[in-house]
Amino acid sequence: MNEENSTISCGVDSDYALGFSDQTMEWTEEPAILTGRIPDWLIGTLYRNGPARFNLPDGTKIRHWFDGFAMVHRINITLDRITYTNRFLETDYYQESMKRGKLWGRGFSGWRMSPWKKLRSFFQPLPLDNTDVHFANLGQDMVALTEVTQPVAFDPETLETKGHSRFRDNFKDPVMGVHIHQDPVYGGWLDFMVAYGRQSYYHIFRVRPGETRRELVASLPVKKPAYMHSFAVTKRYAILVEPPFRMNPLAFLLGLDAFIDSFHWEENRDTTFRIVDLQDGTEKKLLGHPLFCYHTVNAFEDGDKIILDLISYPDSSVVHAHDINRLTDLATWPHPPPRLERFTLDLATETVTSFYASQTLMELPRINYGRCNGMPYQYCYALIASTGHFSDGLIKWDSKTGREWKIQQKGLFPSEPVFVPRPGSTEEDDGVVLSTALCGEKKTSVLLVLDAKSFTEIARAELPQIIPFGFHGVFNLKQDLNQAL
Repeated sequence: MNEENSTISCGVDSDYALGFSDQTMEWTEEPAILTGRIPDWLIGTLYRNGPARFNLPDGTKIRHWFDGFAMVHRINITLDRITYTNRFLETDYYQESMKRGKLWGRGFSGWRMSPWKKLRSFFQPLPLDNTDVHFANLGQDMVALTEVTQPVAFDPETLETKGHSRFRDNFKDPVMGVHIHQDPVYGGWLDFMVAYGRQSYYHIFRVRPGETRRELVASLPVKKPAYMHSFAVTKRYAILVEPPFRMNPLAFLLGLDAFIDSFHWEENRDTTFRIVDLQDGTEKKLLGHPLFCYHTVNAFEDGDKIILDLISYPDSSVVHAHDINRLTDLATWPHPPPRLERFTLDLATETVTSFYASQTLMELPRINYGRCNGMPYQYCYALIASTGHFSDGLIKWDSKTGREWKIQQKGLFPSEPVFVPRPGSTEEDDGVVLSTALCGEKKTSVLLVLDAKSFTEIARAELPQIIPFGFHGVFNLKQDLNQAL
């Protein structure tokens, strides 16, 4: 394995915990301090989504990272300056909690209420709309997403919340997947949703360009649904990676548990790869070894085989390792290793084989999506993780040669890298990689601008405050869906 590294000091490792502190200040078009040179063609907006508040007025501390109140960050890049704007999403979950001064609503994990309130919530559902993970376009709306039933729309310029953005169809509010994909058949986008009930279903659906109505591609019955955060597509197939992290829907439907607390790891169960033909909706199931997965990287077809790259964990313990207290205890945090694993799904022999494609621990992978999604590809950009904390640097991985480029700076804790192609580019890695990063030395966040080909820093912009550790970002979502996924 070939590696190239860049190492510069930017504070100390103990500053990592600052990424989980509350950030309640909201800024509007605040100029950033730029060093280096931004490419002339890089004009647009980077949006970031993630939790930004974990403490409430009554002293309650939100227990799980994913339950922090959602905030959208907007970094606008023009020829002569970079500006920063941020807003809390005014969701029902946020507004009711702020009005009451205490946590109100059903969260992702660690939900604790009295039996009476749980019973009442079954008849009068509590807010479940803390959309703090990703973004999509829905009709004319830009929306924020998480594993909830309703996306939340916001103004892409001011970031003001517009309310729930609703689909114009008859599905009874199933839980949607977070990572949409461009539809290789009709354009628009694809996703999956889970309908929980006595008989549960995975519904794979498409939304045609400019529409807000979901069209079914396939309905897959399942007795005990698995937790799936993302999926993969090729030019012909959608692939659901169904881990042995399953739920009995009754407890969740009756309001007895928070969402993720309804799932349990089943040690003796395999992972099921559910492969659906996007043309006719037919399905084939293949079995592989037990694993847990948040994020797929890419998939493509090779004759009768599907090559699928994903970030795998040995089990689901990583979900509860994201408890805030455990995340910020650097001495004892037991982070399960996130490994880049390549699977071969052989449709002819109905077999599954795999190997670890890199020894580097990594998460939050991104590719040149518009050019390579569902197709053979060469480069992946990701966050370097470790057993001490999840943000150790950035990596570029070459899937053909195994070569790796790394940027690791002491006290600098990056976010997910977002690849932006240079207009008119003909090479897969011709562009820049954008990442916001906590800089412990200056007690603020910076925007890193990396040349994607050499994987070296060409500019950085000092932002007016810390952006708490979040999840996903998009560049110029309203203008180019290919960059939004």
